[in-house]
Amino acid sequence: MQARPIFIEYRRRRGFQLEYQVIRSTEREIVKSGNPLMRLVGKKQSTKVVGTARVEMMMVQRTADVSPDWVASVKSTIESAARTVGGEPAPFGRDEDPCHTYLNERVDRFGNVLDVSGSAPRFLTGVYPDRSLRPGETWDVNEEVAIPKYNASGRADGHEKIDLPYLYTLVGQQKVENYQCAEIKVVAKHQSYVNETTIHQYLVEGTLLFAYRDGFLVHSHVNTISRLGTQKSTTEDRILDEMRLLREGNEDTIGGMRL
Repeated sequence: MQARPIFIEYRRRRGFQLEYQVIRSTEREIVKSGNPLMRLVGKKQSTKVVGTARVEMMMVQRTADVSPDWVASVKSTIESAARTVGGEPAPFGRDEDPCHTYLNERVDRFGNVLDVSGSAPRFLTGVYPDRSLRPGETWDVNEEVAIPKYNASGRADGHEKIDLPYLYTLVGQQKVENYQCAEIKVVAKHQSYVNETTIHQYLVEGTLLFAYRDGFLVHSHVNTISRLGTQKSTTEDRILDEMRLLREGNEDTIGGMRL
């Protein structure tokens, strides 16, 4: 029996808020290529993890207003944040603390961002098509993102903005707590040459669980890899972002109880 199609959209209303636990884990790994002759005879490459960190945040999204054409004004605020580096508590420096940073966004009902300002981190929550979907169906979305930039010598040189093509796939449905969720896979890839012997790859792969009857994200698990490869070594910076819904309801709802 063929699964019934579903329609995925954000259903925001004035005064509605969502509270998420967000965990960002980062790791840098360097792989030495080694002697070519040693690789031919099966010798392992040298791998070294040179840094790990974890930031746990509490983020609140508040919908300030929704226009007649379903464009919402949404403010996301980091209410609290704590960090560990190498497994040990590590207080933020003066300009590092994300606590009380915010994003102001104007977003349509399918997740397209029309305008954004602020300094809080952004997280992938999904952009959806204006049509019903069945399991296995895909859709493409281009989004502007800032990725690491490298100069001709292969050294980090800030960030550059690119249009990154995302491929979304509706995998199926699953029940998460009290929500009927669409399970969505998302992948993206960008590749460029820094110079004749150095290549940069930027990869995104994740899973989103979206409560399509309620109109908001319940859980996400997104891996981002920035990989710089030379003849001698490959450096990978990995970021894992996990979002988990804690509470939802109107701002005046006691304890986040559902209305």
